[in-house]
Amino acid sequence: MKLNITKLALCIGLCFVFAFAGSTFTPVPGSEWYYSILKKPSWNPPDWLFPPAWTLLFLLMGTALYLVVEEWSAKANVKGALTIFGVQLLLNLSWSAAFFGLHSPSKALGVIVLLWLAIVLTIVKFKAISPTAAYMLIPYILWVSFASFLNFTKLALCLGLCFVFAFAGSTFTPVPGSEWYYSILKKPSWNPPDWLFPPAWTLLFLLMGTALYLVVQEWSVKANVKGALTIFGV
Repeated sequence: MKLNITKLALCIGLCFVFAFAGSTFTPVPGSEWYYSILKKPSWNPPDWLFPPAWTLLFLLMGTALYLVVEEWSAKANVKGALTIFGVQLLLNLSWSAAFFGLHSPSKALGVIVLLWLAIVLTIVKFKAISPTAAYMLIPYILWVSFASFLNFTKLALCLGLCFVFAFAGSTFTPVPGSEWYYSILKKPSWNPPDWLFPPAWTLLFLLMGTALYLVVQEWSVKANVKGALTIFGV
């Protein structure tokens, strides 16, 4: 396949338009929210790593786009692949807007889940057209997976805390055949069946942990978070 420099430049340029748009939301050196208020794990990558990493990722992204566009007249599924590719570009920009622009890690978490799924689908679609293009997006999905893990860390801790209490409470529940619960205790006829309780409580504690995470994420923004967390603990 003969290299079309103009088309390659346009594809890379399109990706860097989104890269530039996203960079307008990134914190400037000394930004109070990012450098002082936002709590980051000790293993968060150093700031100097992000610009070259994203430059390489957008360069690979643009090149992958070019390889797929070149197959426009040869393969029928190019249009669908490009649509998904465009969606992931918009979600990429939306993540920067949510996290850095709105200072909302909780909103960014929702966006990055959608972004991750869109990238996976893009890779699948690209592979059917140009395996090389799909392979070029592997570093991208790995980087976003790592960023997702950074976003998920607090959520996992909040869920884990709630399920510790769920497990502690489950140690008091009656075992099958318990005389007191199954024979002595009088239950109404409309008492839910026993099998319903484990999935119901699992869902409730999952929602509880997610709610806790959303409130914890507002610690640096709203003054009444501490009181809300105290009541939640009670």
